[in-house]
Amino acid sequence: MSNRSKNRLRSIFAMLLSVIMVIGSFPLSVFAAEVITQGMWTIENDTASGIASYGDMGFTYHSPTTTITYGSSGGKDYVRSNNTNGSASNGIVVTNNKSYCDFTPSNDGTLTVYVGNASSKQGYVSRSDKNGVSEAVGTFVPGGSDNYNSAGFEVVQGSTWATVNIEVEKGYTYYITLVGSKMFCYGAEFVAYTHVSGKINDSFNLDSYNIKFSNKETGEIKQANVSGNTYSILLKPGYQYSASLSGKNAIGYSFTNDTRIVNVEKAENQTADLTIEESISYLVTGTLNGISGDLPSDIKIIFAPEDTASYENVTADIDKENMTYSAQLVANENYTLKLEGAKDYKLAGDIKINNNDSSSINQNIEFTAVETFAVTGKFLGLTQIRGKYETLNVNPDSISFKNVDDEYNYTGNISNGTYNVNLRNGSYLASIVSDNYSTSTHVVVNNGAVTRDLLLKDISAKNIEYRDTLYVGDDKEYKSVQSAVDAAGKMTRTSGERVTIMIDPGTYREQVVVNTPDITLESNGGTRDNTEITWYYGIGYKYYSCVNNCYDPYADYDKFEKGNVVKHWGSAVIINAAATGFKAKNIGFENSFNKYMTSEEITDGAEPNGLEAIKVERKETTNVDTRTATERAAALVNYADKTEFNKCSFIGSQDTLYTSNKSAFFSYYKNCYIEGQTDFIYGTGDVIFDGCEINFCGYDGTEAAGYITANSSSDTDLAKVGYVFRSCYISYDNKRDTTLGYLGRMWGNSAKAAFINTQLQERDMIVGAGWYAMTVDPSVSTVTLREYNTTYNGEKIDTSERVNGVVDNIDANKYSVENTFVNNGWTPVYYTGDSINVPQFSSDPTMTSNGDLNTPNPGETITLGYELGNEWNDEDASRISWYAVNEGYDETSLDKILENSVLLKTSSAVSTNKFQIPMECAGKYIMAVITPITNSGLVGEAKYIIDKEKPVSNTWSDPDNEGSIAPGSGINIYLAGDSTVKDYSANGIYNGGKTLDSGSWGEFLQNFFDERYVTVNNYAQGGRSSRSFINEGKLDTIAANIKEGDYLFVQFGHNDCANGASYYEERFAPLYTKDNPKTENGYPTIVPNESMKVATPNALKNSYGDTYYSWDCGATYKGYLQQYINVALEKGAIPVIVSPVSRLYYNSDGTIKAHHDANMTDYAPTSDYLTTNNAYVTACEELYNENKSKGVLYIDAFNLTKSVYEEAYKADGNSNNGTAVMAKSDSTHSNKTGGIIQAGLLAKWIQDAGISVSPYVVQPQTVYGENSDGKYIFTIVKSKFTAKDNNYNENNYWSAYGQNLFDSISGSIASVNLNFASDEALALYETNADSSFVDGVYTGVYTNEDNQKFNASVYKSGIAYYNSQSKYGTKATVGKPILSFEAVGAGNYTISVTASTGNGTVNLYSDLECTNSVASGEGSIVYTKSTDDTEVLYFGASVSNNMYISNITISKVDIPVIKEDKVLLNFASDEALKLYETDAATTYIDGVYSGKYINDSGQKFDVSVYENGIQYYNSQAQYGTKASVGKPVFSFAANEKAMYTIDITAGTGNGTISLYSDPECQNSVVSGSVPGKIVYKKTNTTPETLYVAASVANNLYMAVATIVKEELPLDVKVKFTGEIAGIEPDDTNVEITLKGSTETLSIKADEYEKNGIELIVGENYTVTAKGDKGIYLGTDIVTDNSGIANLVLSRIIFEFPLDFMEYYDDYKKYLEAMNYGDTEITDPYSGITVYPAGIVMTDAYKQFGVKTNANNIISFEAKQTGSCTVSFNTSVSNADKIILKVNDSYAPNLTTAVQGESIQLTVMVNKGDKVTIYTPTRSNLWYKSIDVSYADASFIQTEAQLNNDKSEAVIFGAVPKNFVGNIESAGFYYTTGVVGGLAQCVVADETDIVYERATYNGNTYSVADNYIFGTVLNDIAEADKVYVYTFCRTTDGKTYYSAPVEVNLK
Repeated sequence: MSNRSKNRLRSIFAMLLSVIMVIGSFPLSVFAAEVITQGMWTIENDTASGIASYGDMGFTYHSPTTTITYGSSGGKDYVRSNNTNGSASNGIVVTNNKSYCDFTPSNDGTLTVYVGNASSKQGYVSRSDKNGVSEAVGTFVPGGSDNYNSAGFEVVQGSTWATVNIEVEKGYTYYITLVGSKMFCYGAEFVAYTHVSGKINDSFNLDSYNIKFSNKETGEIKQANVSGNTYSILLKPGYQYSASLSGKNAIGYSFTNDTRIVNVEKAENQTADLTIEESISYLVTGTLNGISGDLPSDIKIIFAPEDTASYENVTADIDKENMTYSAQLVANENYTLKLEGAKDYKLAGDIKINNNDSSSINQNIEFTAVETFAVTGKFLGLTQIRGKYETLNVNPDSISFKNVDDEYNYTGNISNGTYNVNLRNGSYLASIVSDNYSTSTHVVVNNGAVTRDLLLKDISAKNIEYRDTLYVGDDKEYKSVQSAVDAAGKMTRTSGERVTIMIDPGTYREQVVVNTPDITLESNGGTRDNTEITWYYGIGYKYYSCVNNCYDPYADYDKFEKGNVVKHWGSAVIINAAATGFKAKNIGFENSFNKYMTSEEITDGAEPNGLEAIKVERKETTNVDTRTATERAAALVNYADKTEFNKCSFIGSQDTLYTSNKSAFFSYYKNCYIEGQTDFIYGTGDVIFDGCEINFCGYDGTEAAGYITANSSSDTDLAKVGYVFRSCYISYDNKRDTTLGYLGRMWGNSAKAAFINTQLQERDMIVGAGWYAMTVDPSVSTVTLREYNTTYNGEKIDTSERVNGVVDNIDANKYSVENTFVNNGWTPVYYTGDSINVPQFSSDPTMTSNGDLNTPNPGETITLGYELGNEWNDEDASRISWYAVNEGYDETSLDKILENSVLLKTSSAVSTNKFQIPMECAGKYIMAVITPITNSGLVGEAKYIIDKEKPVSNTWSDPDNEGSIAPGSGINIYLAGDSTVKDYSANGIYNGGKTLDSGSWGEFLQNFFDERYVTVNNYAQGGRSSRSFINEGKLDTIAANIKEGDYLFVQFGHNDCANGASYYEERFAPLYTKDNPKTENGYPTIVPNESMKVATPNALKNSYGDTYYSWDCGATYKGYLQQYINVALEKGAIPVIVSPVSRLYYNSDGTIKAHHDANMTDYAPTSDYLTTNNAYVTACEELYNENKSKGVLYIDAFNLTKSVYEEAYKADGNSNNGTAVMAKSDSTHSNKTGGIIQAGLLAKWIQDAGISVSPYVVQPQTVYGENSDGKYIFTIVKSKFTAKDNNYNENNYWSAYGQNLFDSISGSIASVNLNFASDEALALYETNADSSFVDGVYTGVYTNEDNQKFNASVYKSGIAYYNSQSKYGTKATVGKPILSFEAVGAGNYTISVTASTGNGTVNLYSDLECTNSVASGEGSIVYTKSTDDTEVLYFGASVSNNMYISNITISKVDIPVIKEDKVLLNFASDEALKLYETDAATTYIDGVYSGKYINDSGQKFDVSVYENGIQYYNSQAQYGTKASVGKPVFSFAANEKAMYTIDITAGTGNGTISLYSDPECQNSVVSGSVPGKIVYKKTNTTPETLYVAASVANNLYMAVATIVKEELPLDVKVKFTGEIAGIEPDDTNVEITLKGSTETLSIKADEYEKNGIELIVGENYTVTAKGDKGIYLGTDIVTDNSGIANLVLSRIIFEFPLDFMEYYDDYKKYLEAMNYGDTEITDPYSGITVYPAGIVMTDAYKQFGVKTNANNIISFEAKQTGSCTVSFNTSVSNADKIILKVNDSYAPNLTTAVQGESIQLTVMVNKGDKVTIYTPTRSNLWYKSIDVSYADASFIQTEAQLNNDKSEAVIFGAVPKNFVGNIESAGFYYTTGVVGGLAQCVVADETDIVYERATYNGNTYSVADNYIFGTVLNDIAEADKVYVYTFCRTTDGKTYYSAPVEVNLK
């Protein structure tokens, strides 16, 4: 069996074992017995330890320090009985690092151990011999990243488990160490090797030879034991082996082919004999040529046989002095010559040797030197900035390069600060000889010359003079924190001399390691929020820069191999033990590993190291904030004593702050912020946290419990007090996924922690138990836990469920700073003492706002100001409670006010004194209550403050985030986009007047326009997608301002494709949906509408309101962009789709990799919508192509910028040019230099596009790219462009590129000269015509004397100067336009013309060909324009008598706009609601509103809306108007031969909409399902009006209707196929019918899905189907060119109740599909039979239901025995009779149908009887519905007694007494059975009813529990017999009948 097969089987076994354990688990309990069994494990415990044996194989688990229990640890190893942490059941769970398994094999073999992992731990395998000598075998990490296979040791990985295969040898004991906690051992198996032996048939009497067995699959070779003519060997079963002879005496001999192959079976013993045969050998010799100098010492010449299983490789003997070789080879075997060693040489060619006899042969061997390549470079030194290096002018004594694979050394040359060497392919470690420097840089040679600078390390000893203060900052002596710390370490200073390092505010992305005592880090004027040290290492990953678990700048430069992070928790800052007395103030410490990705981390090659279970790939789009991506990553690790931190922050997720590794060490934290989720304060030591905020940060996308502490104090290293939290505030991020958390868990067996006077953000945020187990259970006596006075808003919380530690009184002194630290010789500097006095205010509280407190608004932030006395200010842990106070409150006391208040938030002074007003405060006042509290827990008297000036408004305002924009008076360009479009200048509306360092094209586009005519209005905001921009209402803001002629530039995509767990809810806009997948035509365009909105998540309500478009609402990316297009077109503006600009994501060859895609996989629901290859850019182009006919424009900014970046890379062969125009450490956002370049690219496109704003594009004259520090990163001065990089160094490449780009942009707006008799005009239009006209047109702006401006164009074809002279002007030529201009808006336009000679008539035309004249004149033309749109008019002559025109003027006088009524078909809009309902009285004339409907393409239709067809729900627009059957909503005129498409969306419900030719909606011409489309092909030119109304309406509300007219297509047919949904499982042989306007086609369902059917393109088909079990109705389809039409069917069962009103159309389709007509039909499912003419359907009268023209109408089988009642709802009747027949016999009761009433007929039936509804008259009977019901009547009885002469009969009826009070009437029916005869009825009255007994003719009839009543029947003429029924009619309208009794009267 192959290794691969075995691995697969073992993996399957492990999974099966896991599954079996899960399935086989059962409730467990702790047994008192010594020996207990669980699954395969047998467990024995003594008092302090336990062992568990697995089966009887000798595999044993040892728990040497604890007994083994069940289900939960309690600090003990245990057998798991449920499926937790991904582990299987019934495996041993490790809690102690000393636990292990052992196994002593009885034979060689394979031991397989199945292990699991829940905490990324590493296990170890070792072995020891009988003498106790141990050696390592291997390591494993269950669930690690990769499989592992080495000699004798293999690890096959599962998700959280692993299969470990160990090749074991007899005589050793093997140990498998399972490192706690939470590693598992599921079990093991052992397969022994097979003992193979046999005879050696040797007829040649050979001796002293060896036998080798070679594994044919693995290549492993084992030596057999040979004894005489026998051999033996142990071989692994399941493989094939080949035996071969070796040794000098074996030359010329081998085993025969039929014996040398041995297949080893899985058995204890196996026999295989071997036979030796003779083979011929020969000698080969030759010379070694081509090697200069001496032969390499390691050279080997190998002859490799073709049959490696039979013969060995032969190594030649080499005579190095004479450079010759010799070798003895086997004849008739093909050998190939191979070279080993001599790495600088290779064989000149392939050499193969074969000889068929024993004669010697000569074969010389030729060598050639391996090609080498030139390697050169400089020597570099470190700077203080990561990634920046300086050139060193040094010349080391020597330099050499060692090949890392073969260790060959090569010596290089050094000259003038550079080196050179020639090296062959490979990797080399450089080394130098120098007193001052060393290097560890590698050089890699790969088929080409290499330039590689070597980074040198300064190893000279340098001492620095002591200074007490060092400064860090961009303009300071030290640029990094580590460089300052290193400098302090090199100072010569005495004990106690402290060095304070003042750090300028900023983000310092570096790992800092402190090894020096008495260091202080302090922000230089900043806070912990803006002075931050951050790093990105995480446990389980490896990085290029990591050496010995820490950052190494030389490895960072080298990037040769990666180092693992396994210690220090990857901490950002490491305070080593030597750094006693370390302090920090106002510093933020962060590990970004679980917060966000950085470009530095990506560049550093972060990847899982395989030593831990975590496998998450770290890349730009990775959401590292999820639980699955979380690993241990510390912000600060502290190994030092007497350390303290004041107002610092510690940001992380798991293991944020490590306090100490020694319990005797002291640490003090004051007013700090510590954030994390799991064990985020951990370690040991005596540590006091005074007034700190402890924050559960949660995860993104997963709720999970958090643990604040993991104290490791143990019995061997015991702290005095452990962790003490005094007056701390526990908070959580309510915008993230969090759940109840724990105060901590027990890492050490003597853990110590105390929470004293703790305030909570929420009452129930801590789990009831409070504490959780880890190493030990929190309830054990060895741990010391204390919790005192935990409160929420001042009230003690319920701690009754705590497992340990709650006290009502506490010895505060024990946990004080004095007792813990001061009394033990250390007073923290930041501790100012605990006051013994109750805190008091020194001044009353105040409020300030970033808005106006006089008019407070939701969204504004209030800051609370207050002062405690100096005695307490430094110990402030006051509680701050924010309330919304109702108007009219009683302010006589705080208690009274609180009675009228709602608590909004409770916080602590240690957290924040700010409060953002929520929407729920609208109409109320804001109050803050401050209760003074000290760190020691003293509480003073509260004070409060109310902003009582005015209640909070209901208008959201956030002054910190948003400014405003004032549109210009000319053309406005509106920008909607994301952070790559946003304005980062101080003018940006979201920047609060501050300048930010990033840049974008949106920031600088205005600089490329003449601001007199064009204004750019930038609404773009960072982090927005096309969806979130709409959700926030920003598009609505633009829509409210944009006007006709303006532009809307739309660029989204960067965030739309963000489908990860962190982004999807807010940003993701999918390209497609499950219902609307991508087709061959591209991605779907699904536009959002109000009906798609859903409830907004709480975290987004402040931004979006109560409802919003969710990512999965059904709309798509193109649909959202289409919304922008629609908004612009509706306002007459021009939409411009801009594809998202490129990110700087270089491939290794300098091309840009695809990146605008949804490719995140950490949130499963969005993983169905992944894309590749810049799909979001493709979608932009698709959308443009769909809309370009509407005038939509498209700028492919992605490819514009992509090309620029790729060209920049080519210019210098690396990414330096590219990064020079990007923001620092950012591959997405430009800096301001990049922004101005991008803006120039767009401006150039606009200039060349020839659109209305093109003439106003200008070259920027003066622009400054100012950063936040006030420095300029670029300048444009007098059009000269100077570009700089992020370090303000001039960049020549971009300076030149930008200058060339900007020089290509117009310098000014072209001016149109209409004084044709001027020299300037002559020069412009004739002399310089070639440069003036573009494609024969000169375009610009004409300005008249009144400064009125008109966009105008002059046409070269219309210009003709006489003899190139200007004095006459230009000749007017009939039919050729001289000029055109834009008439914008309503007005009287006057064109005055001066002729220098001749005369004629001039005209204004609407077309360039001058065929459609709109106005004319001789001296002037006046054109009156009454509409508000823009029209282009062309000026030319219609008559010209040698007319030369010298001058033309254009002027305009405004006139009122004459508006034609505009019909709105967006019924779900507020405008439509106002027009059609609110203002209905003025809208309609005689119930009709008529006007023009204009679609998105500008097509106009005469449309009328009908008042009686409009019905809004509760006067709300959101659903649109209700569609009522038979009432037209609107009509439109179809006057042309064309295809008309009416597309209707539904606000809710569904149904069928039809086009009718009449206003009564009787004559339908075509129908379609809604939501959906109706296509009407009009094949004539006869004008007609079509009425749109519902024919079926299931609560249908019509939201939006659109009408589109297209050219009538030819009846082109395309084969259509698709999926069919809705066919019931019990139905087979279903046939589909598709009915169009000109054809009806049928096809089997499976044939349709498989092969399809040809249908007419553009046709509306009605779909029905018929199967063996019923009839199906389908959703109508409208065909297009796709060839795809999925069908949706639903089976109609012709079953009672039959409602012919509500489902008229459905029944009509049903009967048609059943071929109802001349013969009866029976429904195959219900069994109902309809007789010919029993149901007559007439559309014109369907308001009456259906008519019957038959005697038999419907029949059916009775479903049960009893009374059967048929309910018949009639609409029209001429006293028609209705009767029921049972099994074709008439029932006794017959009734007359009354028009408009419901009648009922009841008969007695047995189950299965045939019941027929019959009418003997049917003159004019119409009915709406039929229903059938059944009742059990077996309890009613009838008995008849005849007198002697049979002249009369006494009839007795019996009805149960429990009908008392319910009986309306009772009596008898009887019939003689005469056809058509009317049944007689006798009703018993009270006198007839006899209780208990009735007597007749001496006979007494009595039924104990019944009413007995009777009557006498006589005088029944001519009747031989009668049938009598007893009936009982109850007050609820039901009638019950007895079975009939036959009475013979003759």
